[in-house]
Amino acid sequence: TGGGFTHVSKAVTLSTATWYCAIATYNSGTDEMTIRIDNGTPATNTFSGSRYGSASALRLGHTDVGGPSHFDGKLNIMMLCNRVWSAAQMARFYNSGSGIDPLP
Repeated sequence: TGGGFTHVSKAVTLSTATWYCAIATYNSGTDEMTIRIDNGTPATNTFSGSRYGSASALRLGHTDVGGPSHFDGKLNIMMLCNRVWSAAQMARFYNSGSGIDPLP
């Protein structure tokens, strides 16, 4: 938590010209946030503080924490779901190769 934001981060070494599967979740029942890269072990954090209203902007690949910062790459197949996927559903999505139809 810092600067009024709660975040979760995962230290990974990324290579250029390589696609990665990043799945981030937020469970409103437990306030747990997770992020996993290529179906690896998730990094977790518990949300604290106040939530933004529905009129707030959703930013993918951008942050204002520590000054404006933009992701320098491509984002493909962005999805927002109204439930948290199980570990098995995330593995199925990652292993499908197409990024389509992750849920049974």
